[in-house]
Amino acid sequence: GDVRIDKADLRMGPREGFQLQARGTVKDPTTKPHFDLHISAGGNDLGQLTSHIGQPLPFDGPYRLSGHWSHSEPHRHRIEDLTVSIGQNDLTATVDIGFSGQKPGITADIQSQHLDLRPFFRTNTSKQKSSVDRKSDRKQKDGSQNNKSLSDLFLAADVDLRIDTRKIILPKLILTGLTTTAQLNDGQVAIQIDGSQVPDLKELANLPKLTNLGPFVISGRLSPMRERLALTDLHFKTGGMDSAEVTAAGQVADIFTGRGFHLGLQIQGHDAARLGDFLIEPWPLKGPYKFTGDMRIYPSDLIRFENIEGSLGDMALAGAVT
Repeated sequence: GDVRIDKADLRMGPREGFQLQARGTVKDPTTKPHFDLHISAGGNDLGQLTSHIGQPLPFDGPYRLSGHWSHSEPHRHRIEDLTVSIGQNDLTATVDIGFSGQKPGITADIQSQHLDLRPFFRTNTSKQKSSVDRKSDRKQKDGSQNNKSLSDLFLAADVDLRIDTRKIILPKLILTGLTTTAQLNDGQVAIQIDGSQVPDLKELANLPKLTNLGPFVISGRLSPMRERLALTDLHFKTGGMDSAEVTAAGQVADIFTGRGFHLGLQIQGHDAARLGDFLIEPWPLKGPYKFTGDMRIYPSDLIRFENIEGSLGDMALAGAVT
């Protein structure tokens, strides 16, 4: 007959500071398993798990995870009230996982107050290879490879995400109040970011701080290229003709290092006098305007604006700025 386990209570740990607990009900565990479990896990240092998973993790410090995991339909799992904290990073989420197709399908709705993603952008050239890396290299030479490439990871599942974030910290850039949607299919990610205000680009690109031009939209496609991640079909838009309408299109060959950064920029408006709102005041120029150019970031963080062309009233302008 059916087997049912009520009030199950599983505890593991502490081992290297790691603890796991699962409480709830399990039905038919050997035939058609159904379960309803409250899961919690955590430890003192996420970095200690490196030796167990075979590759270094970008984050370290204390971590906690908890949620309500249910499996009542064939090939479908649902995790509700999921909360995750790693150091000062936090997120809450609802996740649905399906196994009825050729690959897993994952849908998630995520919220976060604080995400510091700078550890993801540490360049390999600035770090010594860890003992884990060296062991992995030896295994690859022997013909066995445990680490999956980025392409393998992107092909492992189809994913549909919505992420609402209050604050994201990136190298030389802080983003606030964003809604991000991302769809991973066939190994590529289509992404769109909607924000309420353009971030301060002073530290990243030495650009003056803009006044609030209103909401902005960024869209693009993330594609794994061997061991790097490229951002292509990049598009950006903010503002309006009454003040300044700013659009950009381009690509980044490697988002982890910033190499191959290229944007084609355009800014235009009905009256150049409004440029004084976010450049210098008093601003002496007036009249309709339009400027285009290319922005590139070269090695050693050299930023150059090339192929600048524009018009301001009856004047025509051209040049380059480094």
